[in-house]
Amino acid sequence: MSAQSQVLVPAGPLNNYSEVAPMAQTAKGGTHPSTQAVFDLQFQHDLSLHVAGGNAGIIYINGEFWTSRWAQDTVWRFDTNGALLGHFILPNAVSGQGARAFTTDGTNVYASKNSNVIQIINPNTYMPTGTITSSSAVAIRTITYDATANGGAGGFWISNFGTDIVLISMTGSVLATIPAAVHGLTGMYGSAVDNTSSGGPYLWVSNQPGNPGAEIYQLELPSGIVGTQYYDINTNLGTATGLGGGIFYTSGLAAAPTLLTLLQGTPNYIIGFEAPSTVGVDEVNDDFSKSVSVFPSPAYSTVFVNHTANGESLIQIFDVTGKIVFETKSLEQENKIDVSKLTNGIYSVKVSTENGIGMKKFMKY
Repeated sequence: MSAQSQVLVPAGPLNNYSEVAPMAQTAKGGTHPSTQAVFDLQFQHDLSLHVAGGNAGIIYINGEFWTSRWAQDTVWRFDTNGALLGHFILPNAVSGQGARAFTTDGTNVYASKNSNVIQIINPNTYMPTGTITSSSAVAIRTITYDATANGGAGGFWISNFGTDIVLISMTGSVLATIPAAVHGLTGMYGSAVDNTSSGGPYLWVSNQPGNPGAEIYQLELPSGIVGTQYYDINTNLGTATGLGGGIFYTSGLAAAPTLLTLLQGTPNYIIGFEAPSTVGVDEVNDDFSKSVSVFPSPAYSTVFVNHTANGESLIQIFDVTGKIVFETKSLEQENKIDVSKLTNGIYSVKVSTENGIGMKKFMKY
C-alpha cells in the first residue's frame, strides 16, 4: 500500500472536483450474505501528488492505469505502482463533455461522455479512431464491454446514476433493458462485466449512495437482480469521505481477478480489490499458485505452463476483459501452448487441479 501524500484539492467531500449523483441520498438497505472472505485489498495508490480529484473513469490497458476527470479531456496514465507516466488529450466527441468511463474489447478502448456517443480510441497511439452512437435514451455515464452479448458479437452495458441499465450492440442498437426498479440503485457511476466468477455472469457497479458514499454492488446478469456480494468502501477502509468513481474488472493485475475502482475528491485513490467469487471452492489457492509457472513473458508465439499437481488439469487463458481465449485439459505437468494468434497485451493463465486453483499472468507481444 502506498503512503498517503499531500492532498491538492479542498478538504471534505463537497468540492468542485467530484461529481455526485443528484438524487443519491442513502445506502440501499438490507443485508448481503457472503460465502467466503471477499474483497481482499490488493493495492491502494494515492494520486494526490499527480492529479487533482474528480477522477471519473478508469481502465487497465497495456500494463497501465488510465484515469479521466469528469468534464475534462485530459487522460492520465499511471504505472501499476501508481507513478505518473504521462497524459494525453482526448478530443471531445460532444462539446463540453469529458470521459466519464472507459472499457475495452481487448483491441480498442471505448470512452463514454455522458451523452449517446461512445468514442473509440486506439490504445497504442492514444488517438480517437471513430464513434458509436447509441439509440438508447440513456446518456452514457457508465459503460462496460460484454464479450458474450449479441450471440458472441459483443456489446456494451450502459447506465447513468439511477437509470435503466441498457445493453446495446457494437453499433448502438438496444438489445436488452434492466429496469431501474429491478436494480434499485440511484448513484451508478461505473460498471464492469465479470464473465469468469463462479455463479456469474455478473455486473459490478460502483454506486454513490450519497455524498460522501462509495459502494460496490454485484448484480446478476441478465436479470439485474442484486446479488450476494456488497462492499462499503468508506466503512471497510476507513476512508470516510470517499466518493465512488469508475470501476473496471481485469484478470491481468494479480493472481486473482481485480475489481479496479476510483475514489473521487478527497481521498483521491486508485484501489484494487480481489474480485469475490460466490463459492469458496473457486477461490485461488495462493500456495498452489506459487507452484504454477508461465514463461516466457513477454511471449511471442509460445508460452510454457508448468505446475506440480498430479492428474488432470484445466488450463484457461483470459484476456483483460475476462474472455476465455484458450482452454485445454491436460494430464501433463509441463505444457506448451501456441499463443501466436493472440493479439498483443496482458493475459492471465488459470490452472485448475485437484490440488487447487492457481493463476499467473504473461505479456504477449
